[in-house]
Amino acid sequence: MAKPKPLESSTEAFLSAKPAAESPPSEPPAERLEPSKPPGELSQTLNAAWVDLRFEQVFDRLIALEKAMSTVLHASSEPPPPPSIESIEQALLEDVARLERGELTADEHEALAGRLSNFASDLQRRAIKFFALTRQIRGG
Repeated sequence: MAKPKPLESSTEAFLSAKPAAESPPSEPPAERLEPSKPPGELSQTLNAAWVDLRFEQVFDRLIALEKAMSTVLHASSEPPPPPSIESIEQALLEDVARLERGELTADEHEALAGRLSNFASDLQRRAIKFFALTRQIRGG
């Protein structure tokens, strides 16, 4: 029987290396890493082991990316509250004052007219809803 050829020390160290027990970094590296090439002239078994190692590294990175994206997407911060009716009304009244002073362009004038119309419609809908609730409570 022929004696198997001993592995080079760098190839042996490469294949016997265990992945780090630390968690993967939370941020991607600053520069793009070029994929490493397998050492030349490996047997089919060693080549398969190298490919398996690369797949493990890729999957570890994918898992870390999924965790990072999940953290970003599902942040526990609450959205800001909607602006109050008083603040909307105050902003509209300020724009009307600017219109009366002649400080608005034609486009701004059109936009203000639309915003005032929408605001009045919203207030009317709310008033109708509250009137119906009042009527219901009073039994009428």
